[in-house]
Amino acid sequence: MAYLVIAAHGKEPCRQKLPSQNVTLGRAIGCEIWIDDPKLSRTHCHIERVGHQWFIEDLGSTNGTWIQGRRVKREALGDGTSFEAGDARFVFHAGEFIANRPKDPAEAQRAREMSAQSDPSSETLVAQPLKINGRPAPAPKPKVVDRG
Repeated sequence: MAYLVIAAHGKEPCRQKLPSQNVTLGRAIGCEIWIDDPKLSRTHCHIERVGHQWFIEDLGSTNGTWIQGRRVKREALGDGTSFEAGDARFVFHAGEFIANRPKDPAEAQRAREMSAQSDPSSETLVAQPLKINGRPAPAPKPKVVDRG
């Protein structure tokens, strides 16, 4: 199923799975994809799948739906197509939604490398910092439990 990467003004980008083949996007609580943005209309645009193709359709919004700097009424969406609505930017992806995908490509590469390691003894785990602000870290005191 397809998904959107949403970069709303002042917020961290997130990924949102398209819950069905017909999705309404807007600032009304009843929209399948709800974004709190005063520049979005209550029901701003509609994303739908027709056969194997996805389309975006503006629903007569005040500020419009934009693809590559031009206002669109209805437009086909391909994998990686970006569009703007209100103060938010969306990137459409036709591929499978992956729930826990790393944000940073370098982080994804490190995760692949770590999972490929077959020798766990080559990793060193430190239970507590050895130094804090250049000074030796205090050693934890054992907790004494009186059972008497």
